[in-house]
Amino acid sequence: MNEWIEEDENRTWDATLRTMSYFDTLNLCDRIKCPTIMGVGLQDQICPPTTSFAAFNRIPGRKLHRIYVDRGHGMDDEHWLWVWNQIASEFDTATKP
Repeated sequence: MNEWIEEDENRTWDATLRTMSYFDTLNLCDRIKCPTIMGVGLQDQICPPTTSFAAFNRIPGRKLHRIYVDRGHGMDDEHWLWVWNQIASEFDTATKP
């Protein structure tokens, strides 16, 4: 974000944060219609877990989450392997009679 803001003298952190305040994923979650997979790092300082759980709870469709006690914002290969296994399982179930 720092680089993006510094690219234009008219951009400031105050203006950027003011604009971003209009977009709260919590207000959009009820529009999600597809199955959803979410990973939550309890040490995430960018997207605090409380906001992730609030958003997850508002998703009306099928959903699945995995909590990582010692992770922050980024997920590692363990998480992505789990995600791909969930997706593969979904397709396997959908194609079986």
